[in-house]
Formats: sequence, C-alpha cells, structure tokens
Amino acid sequence: MLNKSMLPLSIRNRVILSISVPIVLCILVFSLIFYIYSYKSIKKETVSQFSVIVDFQKMQLERWLEEREDVVRALALQCGIIKILKELENQKNIEKMQESLCIYLRKLYENDGYSTFILDKNGTIVCSAFKEFIGKSRAKRYYFKQAINTDKVVYSDEYLSAHLKEPALAFSKRVISGNKLLGVVATIFPFKKILEKKIILYPGIGKTGEAFLVRKEGERVIALSPLRGIPKATLSFYFPNKNIPAYLAAEGKEGIYELKDYRNIPVLAATRYIKRMNWGCVLKQDKSEIFMPLNHLLYYIVSLALITTILAIGIGCWLGYIITSPLLTLEKKAREISKGDLDVEIPIERRDEIGSLASSFGHMLTGLKEAQDALIKREKLSTLGQIAGGIAHELRNPLGVISNAVYFLQMTMAEGDEIVKEYLGIIQKEVQDAERIVRSLLDFMRVRPPEKEWITVEGLINEVLSAYTIPENIKLKLDFRGENKVFVDINQIERCFSNLFHNAIQAMTPKGGELIIRTIPQKDQVITQFIDTGPGISKSDLEKIFEPLFTTKARGIGLGLTVAKSLVEANGGKIMAESEEGKGSVFTVTLPKSPD
Repeated sequence: MLNKSMLPLSIRNRVILSISVPIVLCILVFSLIFYIYSYKSIKKETVSQFSVIVDFQKMQLERWLEEREDVVRALALQCGIIKILKELENQKNIEKMQESLCIYLRKLYENDGYSTFILDKNGTIVCSAFKEFIGKSRAKRYYFKQAINTDKVVYSDEYLSAHLKEPALAFSKRVISGNKLLGVVATIFPFKKILEKKIILYPGIGKTGEAFLVRKEGERVIALSPLRGIPKATLSFYFPNKNIPAYLAAEGKEGIYELKDYRNIPVLAATRYIKRMNWGCVLKQDKSEIFMPLNHLLYYIVSLALITTILAIGIGCWLGYIITSPLLTLEKKAREISKGDLDVEIPIERRDEIGSLASSFGHMLTGLKEAQDALIKREKLSTLGQIAGGIAHELRNPLGVISNAVYFLQMTMAEGDEIVKEYLGIIQKEVQDAERIVRSLLDFMRVRPPEKEWITVEGLINEVLSAYTIPENIKLKLDFRGENKVFVDINQIERCFSNLFHNAIQAMTPKGGELIIRTIPQKDQVITQFIDTGPGISKSDLEKIFEPLFTTKARGIGLGLTVAKSLVEANGGKIMAESEEGKGSVFTVTLPKSPD
C-alpha cells in the first residue's frame, strides 16, 4: 500500500531520480569528454598552424640570408669593383671611376634598400652609396676583420648601424684577383626595412599572437625585433627570466611549449633555431585567446545540463504519474477483493508492462472466481457423492433381488404366456441399466488405486466387445496395428473402454452407422481411438462432456465420461474428445507402455 507519508521512498520519486540522475550524469560525462576532445582538437590545430607558420618563417629567413650571400658574392666578383681596387693599388687617378661606382651603389640603395661599402685591404672606405663615408676607416669592424681572413661570406649579427641609425645586418666578402687580396665588399641591410617583412610580426593569429627573433648574449637573451607589447624592444629589451619560450629558442631548442612568456602570461609557443645566425624564432599566442571557444562551450554545457535536468525531472514526474496512477487503482481494487468482492472490474487498458500487470491481475481475479466456483462445486459434488454412495448401496440389494426374481420367473415360466416373457425381458433390461447407474455412482464416489499389470489393448477391447450385442444397422471395424502391451489396471481400463463403446453405440441408435476402433502404437505410449458416425457433439457441449452430471441423453445421469476420465488419469493416461456436428465423434485414449 502506497503511503503519502513515505514520499522520499515512493515509486514516483524513485522514477524521477532513476531518470534524472542517469541523464544528468550522462550529459556531464559526455560534456566532459567533449570538452577534453575540443581542448585537444583546438590545441592540435593551433600547434599545427604554429608549426607551419614558424617553419615558413625560418625557411624565409634562411632563404633571405642565402640571397644576401649571393648578392655579396656577385659584388665581390664585379669587374668595376675589382678594377677600382687594382687602380687604387697602383696609385692611379681613379676619381671618375670612383664617382661612377658610387652612383651605382646609390642606385642599389634606392632600389633594394641596402647600403654597400667598398673597402681597401687596410679597411678604408673607397666607395659608398653615401659619399660622406669615403675615406673613413672600418678596419676594426667585425665584418672587415673576419672577411679579410676567409674566402667565405661573413655574417655580422644584428647591430645598431651608425650611418643608417637603425638596427642592421652586415654581409661581407673579400675581393681578390688571382691570389692577390684587393679589399672587402660589405653590404649593410636595414633590419626593419628588409628583415621584418620576412618575420611577419603579427601573422593573423589573434589579438595576442606575435612572432619575434631573439639572440643570446652571454647569460641573457635580447630581442632582435619589436614585441607587440614593447614596440622599441629591438636590441634594447632583455627577457627577465629563463623559463620562457624566448630563452628556449635562443638556446637552440625547437618545439611546442605551454609556458608563461615575458609578461608572465600563459601562452602556447612554437620555437625554431637559425644556426648560421644563432637566432631563435618565437611564435606565440595567449592560451586564454586560443581556448576562448571553450569558454563559450562551457557556457552552453552548463545551460544544457540545467535544461536537461529540468526536463528530466519533468519527464520523471510525468512517468511517475503514469506508473503510480494505475498501481493506486490496482491497490484500491485489491482492497475491494480482500473484502470478498470478486466481481470488481479492472479499468486499465494499456499495451505495456503496467497493462500486462493489470491483465495478470484480472486473470488472477478470474482464477480466484473459478477456484471459488470449483471449490463450491467440489463441495456440492462431495455431498452429492456421499448421497449417491448411500443411494447406490441402498439400491444395490433390491436390484439384486429383482434380478434374481426375474431370473426365477423366466426359469419357471419357460413355456408361459409370451406377453409375460416380454415384460420379464423388459424388467431384466431395466434392472441392468439401473445396475450400470449404480456402478457409475460407486465409481464416481471413489476411485480405488489401480492394480497394474501387463495386458494388450486389443485384448481389453475384445473383452468389452464380448459382453455386447451389436445392432445390425451398426457396422464395427477393428483397426488393430499390432499387439500393443500396456501396464494398467485391467478392470479400470476395461470399464473405461466399455463406457466409450456403449456411448458410441447409443449415439448411432437407431439410425445406425459405423464404429471404428483403432490402435496406434508409439514409442512410449499406445493410442486407442473410438470413431463413430453419430450426430456429433456441439462445441458448447464438447467443453462440458467430462464434467460430472452433464448429459445430453434422455436417460442417464452424466457420470460415464467423468468416471472414464478419472480411471484413465489414475493409470497415467489421457483422454480427449473431438467432434463435428452431423459427422460424428472421436474419443482418443492414450495409455503408457512403461511401468513408470
């Protein structure tokens, strides 16, 4: 019985919890998995993007350096430069040649943006795009001192150019003719004007993304290009600590890192190292901006979880009502049944488990009613059996006396009046019918335990046939398929077969017909069939023929088939009837072969 005072443990509340809790947990687990997957996907995509960009920047820088190297080599091999340095060696008049070369160098500066010096073997500038530098010494400069002693192109790291007044790079190569040193060609490239185009400071990776170059100076790392937060950082800003991407890049480490940058802000950074210049290239972006979509996703997840929880609770309440409402109805009907009312109706028609429960409840109620009716019927039959037993015992003796008296009169009046003989025969037949009814009453009152022994079914049938005179208009056909032994009580089964044979003969009297008695052997049993061509039995009567006191005959008390069924079942067999009105009936008796 559902108790409203026990709501925390009620079925409705359990339904709500069993629906809402798993759904919410599933949403949370799915959301967590999706969040982690999205985080990894965004990170993977960003890492891939950063790797492509920083590799492209590194490739551009190295290609640019190679191009500058080719330019210096070409200048070192130029005939005009070699010629002017030779003439200068011979102390000849070179003013016109010098002026022409300076104009050429000026055009290079204007077109390509770099400044070129032609130095003699002592380090003095003999030609320049800027005439004011002619005659000045650069003997102490790195790009002269290193180039004079090697045939390779010398790279001078980024420095603050005096004449360009901005950060610049110098590339130099000595000029030789045959095996004779003539001087040095040096090109000065403005870093901002040329190199920054290759680095692409802000490559479209959000508001916090930036790319820059760094270089290690002793234990410190200096910026070689502007920073987004410090535009004038070139050659002036030293990074404050070592555990940042800039230090890793300057130390030659390449990879993807999740660290804090020089601003102490968490970033995702890609680093590359340009070995020939000892430069580190850094591409980074704030993690807060990279994973900004996850914040929106988290908002949607929380919203979805709340909405789902509300819907789950609502669905749980609705389902709880659907489930508990019919249960309450069943509870009410159960209380009525407990008071003895078995005529209650179950007003629940559903095609689900609740409907199945209600249907089972209805079947149980029907079973209770049938059991009650059967109990009442058994009580009545028990009473009837006691009365019938008493009547049978009381009638048996008078019937025996009448039968003996008829026999005596028939013997003493053997040659008497024919009318008297006829009436004595009628009395004898009626006494036999009365004795048959008495036997039926006694068999119905109590069925004794069978005393089983081996006997053939065919032998039992022949015993039954020997006691009957078959009318002339009835044709008997025996269809015995071998001799089939069964382990039964001979008297009880003979009594059963006698009842079935007698009923078949009565069904075909007086019109006549055909009676077939057939035996069919099987593995563990023998089937015996009594097949008549009488009027048949209606479907409504066929269901009741084995019930006590049911009969369709004008004479008889309706115990013959009931007794036959009891006797067959007592011997471990089965009896069943089939019939079609107008065509006849088939009674089938199945008896076991085995003693078990």
